[in-house]
Amino acid sequence: MASFSLLLGLCSLAEASPFVWADKAGGKDHPLVSRFQGSMIQNYGVMNFEHAEVPVSSTKKEPVEGKVFNYSYYAPKERSPLEVFRNYKLALEKSRFKIIVACEDAPVCQKQGFEEYASLWTGKTGAFAGGYNATSAMDNSGNYPPLYLVGRLSRPEGDVTAVLTVKAPSSSEVPKGAGAVYFLQVIESIPMQTGNVSVNAETLKTGLAAEGKIALYGIFFDTGKAEIKPQSTPQLDEMAKFLTQQKAVKVYIVGHTDSQGVLAANLTLSQKRAEAIVAALVKHHKIDPARLSAKGVASLAPVASNASDAGREKNRRVELIEQ
Repeated sequence: MASFSLLLGLCSLAEASPFVWADKAGGKDHPLVSRFQGSMIQNYGVMNFEHAEVPVSSTKKEPVEGKVFNYSYYAPKERSPLEVFRNYKLALEKSRFKIIVACEDAPVCQKQGFEEYASLWTGKTGAFAGGYNATSAMDNSGNYPPLYLVGRLSRPEGDVTAVLTVKAPSSSEVPKGAGAVYFLQVIESIPMQTGNVSVNAETLKTGLAAEGKIALYGIFFDTGKAEIKPQSTPQLDEMAKFLTQQKAVKVYIVGHTDSQGVLAANLTLSQKRAEAIVAALVKHHKIDPARLSAKGVASLAPVASNASDAGREKNRRVELIEQ
């Protein structure tokens, strides 16, 4: 999707302030959600995978996970929080973002506690490049109540959530030539990369002894396919090691999918994937096939809700179940 620029309220930086501003070294706008025209990146940072609790009302927070982009901006002098806020709202709407929250009455926003979100994130050590920076922190003291906006773009490859907190400049920021001061967070909802750590043979033994089953996330397949990918080797090696050490153990290899797609097709796919694992253990590790039984149950035994990316990620798994 093409990015957009906030073109309302045009004002050159030279006209906005006598100060010479410059973006923090290495800083650049998010490709989907840019800055208000003439603003300066005061600080920025990227977190490859994080969990956020985004306020959507005074009493409700919505969990969002994925790649997190944090930006602290100064708008040009005399550009008000309301002007910045409405520019963002209009630009997001034009770019097919659904507006979830739009609070432009600062006292009401403060009463609902929306300023606490920006205060939390700008106070995190890992939120910005180079760690915590006091000049980037947005406090929630109430001296400068904020405006607050949340929008979301639905995409097949993962939703994008934009969270904007805008406030008036403090007494220390006015001399810098700042108009509105705003914190923009963009969260690209992508599943966490799993399989970085395989379940070792000892853990397999302990898990089966304790519960009779254990979930494995280190075996990989392309979407809709049953061919085992090469990065699955560490997990298969540990499964083989366990089965070699525990020669009396017989197990079901059970394939699970999420609920996306047609159930009948997913049942067939999960069965073929389970059979592929059995075949790999027999062919490459000489495990007696009589000890292994392949089963595919598709999405019929979820361990989390299939309504979210995070839940579907947990449901896509292989289980080892003692016979």
